[in-house]
Parts: sequence; structure tokens; C-alpha cells
Amino acid sequence: MKLDHRKTLILGASGLLGKAIFNRFGVETGFSEKIYTIPWSEIGNPDVGLDVHRLTGCLEEKLGDLIDCDVIVASGLINSPDSAQLRHSNLEFPRNLIQVVSKYPGSRCMTFGTIHERFDAAVFHNAYFMSKYLLSQWISDFSRQRPYSGGILHLRLHTLYGLPLHPRMFLGQIAEALKSGSPFKMSSGEQLREYHHVEDIAECVFRLFRKEWLWGPVLEISSGDAVRLRDLASAIFREFKREGLLQIGDVPASAGENRTETFQRTDPDILPFSRDPITGVIDTLKRHLKSG
Repeated sequence: MKLDHRKTLILGASGLLGKAIFNRFGVETGFSEKIYTIPWSEIGNPDVGLDVHRLTGCLEEKLGDLIDCDVIVASGLINSPDSAQLRHSNLEFPRNLIQVVSKYPGSRCMTFGTIHERFDAAVFHNAYFMSKYLLSQWISDFSRQRPYSGGILHLRLHTLYGLPLHPRMFLGQIAEALKSGSPFKMSSGEQLREYHHVEDIAECVFRLFRKEWLWGPVLEISSGDAVRLRDLASAIFREFKREGLLQIGDVPASAGENRTETFQRTDPDILPFSRDPITGVIDTLKRHLKSG
């Protein structure tokens, strides 16, 4: 699909994934001037995000004609003590946005979820997983009601990493332990995870927008290269010669996490490259610690 006549709106362009996508689209010659962003404070606040009429006006004011627009919803919350805020950010807002965008010929909307949506116990015990699961279920139902369903795509992603590291996430906590020399307590680490560098996923997103969407509306993006958390952690602390800091089995694992299932690799034409998870994570940690 040619991009020269299309406009792309990236929501969440200041976040880890959104920024990587923005940068990938921006390097395409002659395409950067067709990229738009709207701050969450303008479009995502409840006064706008929950009012379809005001949401439409906000989009038209920024982009003008909404025909042949590509909207990428990389905004959202990973963790929040406010369940209403989490639900609005991850479910209600993208749901309303899809309803607006789907009214315009040729326009498409991409959202992001998590592979954990597949695991019922994990969804039941985690509000973030639940919000993404509910979004994907709504998207599936909404697409079945439309004569043309090729304008919505919900990507189920594995664990993303890149700079900056999130201090609350597994790698951010490891980085802090390495930096401070404090013990790192973790579960038994039997969980299977795929770790994808955010730039590799940004390339995947870019390629998907150059194609006609014949999948879905839910598409899983997998490298097929899973690693157990204990093996990843052991490799990291061994590389930094800090094995004594690692304390495996000192905390309980979250309920319902994947310990047995691996995933088939996504078509290389969509995901052409996914760096080795252990090598890629260690390189990212080194760059993070070097930067102070």
C-alpha cells in the first residue's frame, strides 16, 4: 500500500512504543510531514475521549479530512491504582476512537494489547491484562458487525524493552539492583517470555501499514524465541559479574503466567528481525547503566 497520500496519527508518541513508531515512520523519505501527534491532555481526557462528537472535532481540527488516515493508538496505562483511569485509557478511549475512525472511507486504526490476553487466569488477576482483553473482545465483535473489517487491527505483543527502562518493570528493577549493588529478589522464574526490542516492533508496525490488512482483527506478533525469566536473569547477573545479588525463588510468581506455551514466529515479511532476547537485553542494560 502506498503511503504518499495518507496521513498518520500516532497517539502516545512520547512513550516507549509510540516514540519508536514515530521515529520509524519519520525516517521514510517524504513521509515525516504527514505524521501527526495529539497530546493525551487534549484528546484523551474524559471530557473529549468519552464524547464521540468532541473526539471527532478534535481529530478534524488537527488532521482536517479524516479520509485515508492511519491512526496508531500507542497510548495507555500499564499500571494504575485507579481502576477507572485504567479502564478509560485502555478500553473506553480506544473503543470510542475506533468508532469515529471507522466512519471514514479508507481510514484504519491500530491498537496494542498483550499476549497475556490468551491466559484466562492471568487476565482474571491483572487489571491491565483485563483491560486489553476486553478491548480485543470488543474489537472482534465490532468488526463482525461491519461489512468491511479490514480497517481495525489489534496487535498482541510480548514484553517490550528499550531505553528508557521503566523503573517498575522487571528490567528496570534489575538495572537498579546492578547500579546500587542491592539484592534482586525474584520468583522461581519458570515463566516463559519473549522479549522484543521496541525498535523491532516499530519496524513491524511500519510494514503492516504498507500492506492491506487481511488478518485479524487480532494479530499476534511473536519471534518464537522464548526465554525463562530465571535464565534471562542469571545471564544478566553473570554478564555483570554480580551473581551474588540474584535471589531466585524469594517472591511468589503472579497468578496465571505462561510456563509452557511457545508461539510460532510471525511471518518474516511482517517481523523481519527480532534480536536475540538475552543479547539484546544485556546490551540495553549496558547502555542504560553507562548513561548513568
